[in-house]
Amino acid sequence: MLQNTALIAPHARRAALTGVIVLAALLLGLFAMRPGKASAGLAWCASDPIISVNGQLISVAINVPIDEVRNVGEANVTFHVPWNVDARVVFVDQSLFPERARIVKDQPAWNGRSTLRIPVEVEVESKDHRFPVRVKVLDATGQAAWYDGKSDTEISFTAMGFVRPF
Repeated sequence: MLQNTALIAPHARRAALTGVIVLAALLLGLFAMRPGKASAGLAWCASDPIISVNGQLISVAINVPIDEVRNVGEANVTFHVPWNVDARVVFVDQSLFPERARIVKDQPAWNGRSTLRIPVEVEVESKDHRFPVRVKVLDATGQAAWYDGKSDTEISFTAMGFVRPF
């Protein structure tokens, strides 16, 4: 019986040592994951119109600082497309601020073989004072691009389409 007790003791010590090691690793992990210093930054809200050009979707997300949403008069997005393409507004998000999407067929005819280029103009009207505006464009190529500007100032860029293989 004394012999059995001697065999248990090393196992108990090994289990206790394993427990201490696991606890130390856990505490070290929690220490490493503790939050760092807080830093202030802008929180943004986005609203986006989506259009379809020959079945290709183009989304323009208009981002304004969250504390400026109430200062937005209206966001206007104008898409300039070739006169011979099928273009329509699919969706306009009115949940954060008034927004208008407009399609103007004032570009030269598209030949159906080249890259489809769509000039876009975004203007966010402010009620009171100017504030930063960021525009994220997700065009038909699947690539996202960001453009920075200010309210009451036009932000211009070109969204890209592609030719679908038949």
